[in-house]
Amino acid sequence: MMTTGVAPVKQALVRALRDSVALKAMVGSDGINEGEEPRGADYPYLVYSIAHTYREWDGSNVTLVTEVSIKSVSDDQVQAHTLDQLVADALEEKVLDFSDIDTEQTSLLCRRIVDLSSLDIDPTGRKIYLMGAVYRIWTDQPRTA
Repeated sequence: MMTTGVAPVKQALVRALRDSVALKAMVGSDGINEGEEPRGADYPYLVYSIAHTYREWDGSNVTLVTEVSIKSVSDDQVQAHTLDQLVADALEEKVLDFSDIDTEQTSLLCRRIVDLSSLDIDPTGRKIYLMGAVYRIWTDQPRTA
C-alpha cells in the first residue's frame, strides 16, 4: 500500500472537534469549515486549513506530520476566546481516532504549537475576532516500499 495523504487526518481532526459537546453546541453542525469562511454564515464558526505536511521515513514506518491552522471566528471577542479554548480542550495532546477511516495510519499525537489572533471587519462593517492556533499532528503508517 502506498502512503496515504492528509485526507484521513482531516477526517479524524473534524471528528475530534465534533466529539466536543460544548464546542458543537456553540457552532452547530455546520460550523466547522475547511479553507474559507462560509458566506452569510452566522457567528461563531471554525475555519481550518492545512498549513503544510511532511513525511519522515525510517526502515519500517512513515510518519506524516501535518500542521493545521484552526481559527475561531466571532463578532464577540469573549465568544471567540471561549471557542478557541474549546478547540484546545478537544485537540491538545489528543490521540486522534482513525478506527473507522480506511487507512493504515495510526495517530501518535496532536499538539498546539502556535497561537493566532487577529481583528477584521466583515462585509457588513462589524468587527470580527479571529482566535486560534496551529496544531501539529503526528501519524504513523507502515512503510511498504
